[in-house]
Amino acid sequence: MTDDRSVERAARSWLESGPTEAPDRAVEAALLRIQTTKQERDWHVPWRTQPMSLTVRLLAGAAAMAAIVIVGGVILLRPGSSPDVGGGRPSPTVQAPSASPTASAPATSELSIVCGLLSNSDVAALTGSGGLGATQFATGSGAATTCNYRNGPGDVILEVTRTTPGGGAAFQAAKGAAGAQVVADIGTDAVFDPATSTLYVAKGDVLVTIVAGTPAESPQVRLITETAIGKLVAGRM
Repeated sequence: MTDDRSVERAARSWLESGPTEAPDRAVEAALLRIQTTKQERDWHVPWRTQPMSLTVRLLAGAAAMAAIVIVGGVILLRPGSSPDVGGGRPSPTVQAPSASPTASAPATSELSIVCGLLSNSDVAALTGSGGLGATQFATGSGAATTCNYRNGPGDVILEVTRTTPGGGAAFQAAKGAAGAQVVADIGTDAVFDPATSTLYVAKGDVLVTIVAGTPAESPQVRLITETAIGKLVAGRM
């Protein structure tokens, strides 16, 4: 018969090796034993009075640990079980809504078109600013863009505004204003409003308004200057 020390060493070696699985028959037998064992306490069985030997305690502990590993493995590895602790599900990724497009400033091409109708030298010659010269700068948004021209001292000597789309409707409105005068020698549809000293030149749905001179000049003098500018602009619209 093997002595207690040999059994003890064998048990310690088995525990330290850390078995993590058992044969299928052992798993089935353990589960069957758990399900069929009658859970009753017999109060007539006297309490053990002799302490168990170390070897027996080790073997009993090893058997208990093996049963826990087997039952736990069956529960975790059975089909359909979720590996997540607590049964939690991964949260779906929420994408931030894309930013709505915002209205942009007038395209550079639109500003270059209106300022391309007249050069600085054209304005200097047609307005009579001579040696004072002319410098352009563009402004505006939406369908209307404006190119202003200033002389050397910084005074605005000409304002040219190009409107499209909607230029045709705007021209008809200007033409129907009280006191509007049709200008026939521009080369396209044109009308002059003496109340504002503004010349309207239209070609299709494109409208160009021309305001030249200063408020100190009479509307008729300004009309002469604006007509000369309108003839040049009409060929470039």
